[in-house]
Amino acid sequence: MSDILETGPHLSKYSLNPTVCRGILTRTARRRRNLPPELRAALEQTAATATTEAAA
Repeated sequence: MSDILETGPHLSKYSLNPTVCRGILTRTARRRRNLPPELRAALEQTAATATTEAAA
């Protein structure tokens, strides 16, 4: 699979930044929806990077 995966800066527009991840988590909580555990963990981890970077 690694043979066909693309890498590079052009893919950054398809990435979720910490603000977007926090928004997704907020909306799902407000709507009382459940996310798959792996997705929730990834969103929470990404959302937490903004607070760690801001504190540094």
